[in-house]
Amino acid sequence: MEMGIEYIVKLIESKRAALDVSKNKLLRGICSTDTFTKIANGQGRKLDKLEIEALMQRIGYNAKNCNYLLDMDEYEAFVRRESVREGIKACIKGTGNLDDVQKRIEINKKESRSNVERQVAEYFDIQFMCVSGQDNKVLCEKCINAIRITIKDFCIENIKSYLYGEIEFLLITRLLCIKADMGEKETALAGYEGLLSIIDKNIYSNNEAMKFFSKVIYEALVIYMEEGQYGKASKLCQYAIGRLPDENKFRYLPEIYEMKARAEAHLLAAEKCYSDKVLNALYKESKDYKIYEDLSYIAAEYPAEYYADVKYPMYFEYNVVFIGDIIRQRRKLLGFTQHELAYYANSNVKAGTDEICSEKTLSRLENGRMVTSWKITRRLLGRLKLPPERYFFNYVADDYNLIEELMDIEADFSSGKKDGLLERCEAVKKANPLHYYPYNQQRIAEIEYKIKYMSGMITDAEAERMIVEIFEKTMPRSYLTDDTSVYLFGNECLVLGNILQNRKRIEGESKCLKLLEKMIDGYRVSCVNDSVCALNIISLKRKYESYIANIGDLERAKILSDSVVRDAVAHNLYGVIMPCLYDDAWNSAMQGVRDEKLRLELKCVYTASTLRKKKLLRRISKELYENCFGEEITYGRRG
Repeated sequence: MEMGIEYIVKLIESKRAALDVSKNKLLRGICSTDTFTKIANGQGRKLDKLEIEALMQRIGYNAKNCNYLLDMDEYEAFVRRESVREGIKACIKGTGNLDDVQKRIEINKKESRSNVERQVAEYFDIQFMCVSGQDNKVLCEKCINAIRITIKDFCIENIKSYLYGEIEFLLITRLLCIKADMGEKETALAGYEGLLSIIDKNIYSNNEAMKFFSKVIYEALVIYMEEGQYGKASKLCQYAIGRLPDENKFRYLPEIYEMKARAEAHLLAAEKCYSDKVLNALYKESKDYKIYEDLSYIAAEYPAEYYADVKYPMYFEYNVVFIGDIIRQRRKLLGFTQHELAYYANSNVKAGTDEICSEKTLSRLENGRMVTSWKITRRLLGRLKLPPERYFFNYVADDYNLIEELMDIEADFSSGKKDGLLERCEAVKKANPLHYYPYNQQRIAEIEYKIKYMSGMITDAEAERMIVEIFEKTMPRSYLTDDTSVYLFGNECLVLGNILQNRKRIEGESKCLKLLEKMIDGYRVSCVNDSVCALNIISLKRKYESYIANIGDLERAKILSDSVVRDAVAHNLYGVIMPCLYDDAWNSAMQGVRDEKLRLELKCVYTASTLRKKKLLRRISKELYENCFGEEITYGRRG
């Protein structure tokens, strides 16, 4: 029996039922319905990380928001994948050793166990073959065979009939791109149109799933433009501008505006029988082209990062940590010896009495030399106030409506709504039988704290006491002064962010810098590389840069802000690029810079925030531009 994943299987089942998707369609090629049901009941074999992710992605869950505590076997498999990914990335940049990467790929393929793991291994092999210049016909056949590992009856004609996880999407879009390169543009276009037809389905409505469609739209537009189908291109551009979510559409938004400008110029020129000279003028003077010019700043300034995923879309894994590292870190932070943890803390009982495991077993688990049963591991986690599940969101529930209600409460609070939010939090607590988990209590308490503090229901002094007590639900107070670097889960990072805000107001930014450095280091020392915790590290680096700038170290802040933008672009985290760009521009402006680069940077921020209806960012970028250059900033045309 494999314990520790049943809750997330129940959560997946809850959303599957709400979406009215059949079990067979969801589980196709991943696991049997019998296995899925047994796991939901706490029985049967375990599903590995990639299988869980694929199931979540097939019903539109954002797998990036899930934390993964992996045992030794799973973590070793993850490390192998990371090694291959880093090798291919180096080959794309022209700095990798092809023979070495080929060996890593073969080892990864040989060691893969589940269908999804084998499919990921084949995806990496296809990526490598593309980089090394393999024949398109061979690549085409390889893509189809890789897709059929999980979707056995896959064919392009029925492309809209299936559910897709990330790897399946990547393989299918790669296949269609190869078809287009081979001159089979009608086949490729039919495939893209089939994928586009499922955008409006309820399943793929969140940002994580929609990122695939931004790539599909871009590739379809390229063919429409090449084939002179300007009417279809114009309509698809307009659809993309209005439909794709903020988080992911920006990657292709500049190109979409450029193609819209070009398509509509061609349509008008054909209707009025204009000359090529007039057509070009219509194109270059259009509002859409001016928007494209403004938005193109990122591609021009960060080309290595921005264009890296156009030809070779990269597969990333986030929020992954080896469970032995976490147990060792938290044990030391709480001041337990291995004996005290293995035989319960503050107990003098002899071995074999009231024990979780032997000290030898605990030592081998912490150092990655053995796999223990999940029953033992789960008890160790419980003693250390750690999340009791292998795979979990910041809030644990087996009913997806409760998770979405919590997200809605936060969204309503962010938009300025306050009435009734505390009552809604209370209703979520009562409805969730798993609310007793410390991380669940911490999550809702942190939301309630923000509501109360921002509504003036508690004083500054009460706020400090309250938020530290919330932190102590899972972490000891000693973390705030101890120098030990520890991996923080999402809730803990959010709560600590509120503690930092309170202390910044009282003591100033310089008092908070050491704690921020410790938080960033905690992720770095727990992971294979920075990319594994890119979401958390980027968020913390933004805060750190802000504090550095506010204490007057603008030169260092400028280096940090540029680094954050590059990281966000490289990891497709386009939802944070504009605030990061504004920070970068502010640092330059405060140093007295008044050059063309600053002008273009602020124009990009202003235009993007106008398109995305981000009022605060639009206002402050407008003010900074006009203060720096003494002229009014304009939207859709050069100032």
